Amino acid sequence: MAKGRIGGQRAVDLRLSAQAGRYALSGQIAPSLVLHGRLQRLTAPRVIVAGQADFADRQLNGALVLRSPALRVKARGVVDLGANRFEGLRVDARLVRPEALFRNMSGQAIAMTLRLDGAFERAAFDYRLAAARFAFDQTGFEQAVATGKGRLQGRWPLTLPVRFTATRVTGVGEAAGASCTGCRRRATCVSPARDHGAGAGAPLGQVGGAAEPAHRPDQRAL
Repeated sequence: MAKGRIGGQRAVDLRLSAQAGRYALSGQIAPSLVLHGRLQRLTAPRVIVAGQADFADRQLNGALVLRSPALRVKARGVVDLGANRFEGLRVDARLVRPEALFRNMSGQAIAMTLRLDGAFERAAFDYRLAAARFAFDQTGFEQAVATGKGRLQGRWPLTLPVRFTATRVTGVGEAAGASCTGCRRRATCVSPARDHGAGAGAPLGQVGGAAEPAHRPDQRAL
């Protein structure tokens, strides 16, 4: 059992049990007490922790679930602590409150799947980020999907290839309510050196790329 307080508030309340090489972890933590900006909003007021794993030959094989009011994350697979590598690790995340990530963001059914395989610092990765709809202020994207794959470089910044598609983009153009259909774009995102929970207006990284010829004005919306 692990308990801890920060400034009079409970920060850690975890229970660890073990039986015949099977470990279970449950409880809650409050990282928002020491975080700032978007990381604080994503984890406030606390994160519920639940996990189970087998541990043998320095390999953890199991699943871990983290839940806050804003975010749900589940990881499952093998972490080899002896060889310092991932083996078929899959992470599923669902953004419940988009405004916790960016204050001007809204959306529905925003979810991501990430897979990692290989040495910690050089693991191959692939991801899929999808949303039924998301928007920044008045600019919205419907049936949006971002995908990419690559390999970790063992250093920051992280270069992330992105292929983005959306069936419809709303709130664009000079006329209010204008929209486009069939949006596609390929790009490369370069992360900042580190994200320490910057505020709502801070960029997550730089993006470079070119749109594919797939924008078509929807005359019915003009």
